[in-house]
Amino acid sequence: MATQEDSAPSAGIREPSDRLKKRLETCFEHGTKQASQDKYDYATNLFGECVVGDPGNLPYLQSFMANLQKKFGSPKKLSPLVGFSTRGGKAALKKAVAQRDRATAFKAGVEVLTLNPWDVSTLVTLADICAEVLKEQGMSVAVTYGDCELFYRKLAFDTFPRDKPDADVCRQMAEALAKRDRYPEAISFWHRVELARPNDDEPKRQIATLTVMQHKGKESAYDDDKKTAARPGAGKPEELTHEDRLKQRIKRNPTDLSGYDELGNLYLNTDRYVEAEEIFNQKLKASNDDPTVREEIEDVQLRALRSKMIAADKKAKESGNDADKKEHARIRMTVIDKELLVYQNRCERYPNNLVFRFELAERHRWKGDIAEAIKEYQIAKSDPRKRGMSLIYLGECFRSIKQYPLAMSHFEQAVVEIPDREAEYKKLAYYRAGKLAMGLKDLVRADKYLTTLASMDYTFRDVSDLLGRLQQMKEQEAKGTGAEPQRREKPKQADGDEETTDE
Repeated sequence: MATQEDSAPSAGIREPSDRLKKRLETCFEHGTKQASQDKYDYATNLFGECVVGDPGNLPYLQSFMANLQKKFGSPKKLSPLVGFSTRGGKAALKKAVAQRDRATAFKAGVEVLTLNPWDVSTLVTLADICAEVLKEQGMSVAVTYGDCELFYRKLAFDTFPRDKPDADVCRQMAEALAKRDRYPEAISFWHRVELARPNDDEPKRQIATLTVMQHKGKESAYDDDKKTAARPGAGKPEELTHEDRLKQRIKRNPTDLSGYDELGNLYLNTDRYVEAEEIFNQKLKASNDDPTVREEIEDVQLRALRSKMIAADKKAKESGNDADKKEHARIRMTVIDKELLVYQNRCERYPNNLVFRFELAERHRWKGDIAEAIKEYQIAKSDPRKRGMSLIYLGECFRSIKQYPLAMSHFEQAVVEIPDREAEYKKLAYYRAGKLAMGLKDLVRADKYLTTLASMDYTFRDVSDLLGRLQQMKEQEAKGTGAEPQRREKPKQADGDEETTDE
């Protein structure tokens, strides 16, 4: 633990002493080594000590939170008693905030996050403390506590599903971004507030105000961060853009990884993929070839390829030209090949992440590598989140190689095991099972699955037509003529109509 000489005064925050910094750096190195060996508890103690000792150090905070999220996996895996376990830490945090004892507040916050890294109230409270320090000390701590504030707020935002964000968290994020003149991002978060609170007029007012400020370049509260440069041939200095300020920030501190992230994301948000990839390559060098940064570069490359694919698809649909269609098909296959390589690498690096296994199986199936797809789906189905779809696509794979009994058994497993809350997947499983049963002339099972599907959603695909054809088949069987309906379904490989949930 830090000595009395090393520690900051309890009522305030100040820069750690050189001796404390050196000790924390050693502690951080040990923590990084332990985390790389999946010794999460030991790494948590080491990283936690770093954050308490230097709460404005973003790399310490990032490593602390990343280690905890890897340790727990997801909020669903937390102990049911986690709320009870964190009560003491939350009470200490609340008391320290009331007394403006920030050093104690950070210590209490770290204790809570150690038990639950997705505790939104704690993340927001620590972000608020960082914002207070930034307000009091100005831009001298903008690249320390200012960056930590945004990181805490982003963590709080990511805790919620993307389609159901928390309005208050989005509002706080929007306000923090607006203070930094990051108007497009701030407007985006205000739009989320607007969707969550359609009867609230504040988001509309803020969006209008920020739009005007974006176009007019109105001064923000961070005036000291606005460096100026003389325009050639003009006497009046020209204000630098947010992009220029980020470049200057990286130049001042090449090890500031969050600066690379902000600039890279700025390029991505404006579809400047080449520049984004270059920035993340610079970040790779600054991070000593961190594998996670390599993954970020891969994501940028994939995003650029997918953008080309979408543009090619649009052009092909508008022109109807065979050459444009072939070009779209070529780019699509390039994307699949790249994704296949990316997910193979991630499966090797994260062998226990079965979501990557599922994604790898998908790419093998799209390429027609059915044997490889089956192997990966059989591994991925152990993940409860992907079990239902893995069973359905295993059925499709077996059907495509004419292993109809295996295909049917997997469709029937999917019918039983997909929970009712996943309604679309459940209906798809009934549809697959019923249609294959028709093809196999198993009219009893076909009637069972298609009738159930019709009771759930009579408009699902061509279920009404299938029921009509099934009735004809039953009538023919009852007559004992041996004649078959003209449009009897035959077992065959899945056609394009059935590839609906893939991409």
